[in-house]
Amino acid sequence: MKNNPLVSIITPCFNSHETIVETLECVKNQSYKNIEHIVVDDGSVIPVETTIQKYLPSVKLLRQENSGVAAARNLAVKNSLGDILVFLDSDDLIDKDYVKKVVNVFLAENDVAMVACYVTEIGRSRNKIKIPPFNLESFYYHNNLFPSIIAVKKIFFDRVGGYNKDLVVCEDWDLYLKISEINSKIYVIPEYLFFYRKHSQLSSLTDLMSRDKSAVHEAYYQLYKSRKEIYDQRLVSPLNVAYLKMRADKRVSKTFKVIQILLFLNIIFSILLMVVSHTENLSIILGFLFLFISIFIYFFIFRSKKKLKQFDLDNIPKVNITRITDKKSP
Repeated sequence: MKNNPLVSIITPCFNSHETIVETLECVKNQSYKNIEHIVVDDGSVIPVETTIQKYLPSVKLLRQENSGVAAARNLAVKNSLGDILVFLDSDDLIDKDYVKKVVNVFLAENDVAMVACYVTEIGRSRNKIKIPPFNLESFYYHNNLFPSIIAVKKIFFDRVGGYNKDLVVCEDWDLYLKISEINSKIYVIPEYLFFYRKHSQLSSLTDLMSRDKSAVHEAYYQLYKSRKEIYDQRLVSPLNVAYLKMRADKRVSKTFKVIQILLFLNIIFSILLMVVSHTENLSIILGFLFLFISIFIYFFIFRSKKKLKQFDLDNIPKVNITRITDKKSP
């Protein structure tokens, strides 16, 4: 890579007139100057050109019929000239030194395929998110790079064919997986250089994913289908998935049985408390029992919820894959 590589910043835009100017300004104010900024108007009702007129032609503007962010990003990359690609949505921001620090990583670590960084949420949230060191094994099950902005070497983006435009959500996860399967060297800058917007009207991507479970499930299924052999090997067999579900079902059933018993006892003690309320000492004792059971139920439910969230692959009974795959046909 050259000492002063061109960086292509890709910004898809759909009706985000209120935020895109701030995004353009943060790119304009970058301390690293060898940048081309490509904005793709993904079929906005009012063309985005009317909002960003003063930034043209220093910003390259493309327009397409509404086809989604994946298609918009692919179109921008097709028209880009940079060695490094940065995907910055039209409502998000980057620190003024973000591009400079990304370029420095790529120059210093020549074998790195992608660069991420820590995240600060803006808008209705001020959460700070530390992105953990990258691990491909765990990345198959959880996109822990999201919502971190990712800078990608263009040669790897081209090699995997870019974003899957059929995915409504998780298109970034799919892309990162495809690239990391070729080169799993992903560097995380331990600084808060990216600002992810959480909209007050709950229109951020994370909010949409929380609401539209069918789209998320469809995306997960597409991810599974494209890597069926890998997932089946790691899960060992579909039988183990059934085993996990059976274990979870038993745990849920047991939890609710215990809760029902405890609540029944609570009712009995409440009735007794009312019946013998004239006996002061007994009333105090029953009151303490009632309080103890109530506290116990609270912590039991809390602990049960925590357990139900666990998905411990290490405890799944393993099948000897080598023995099965190497077994000769009769």
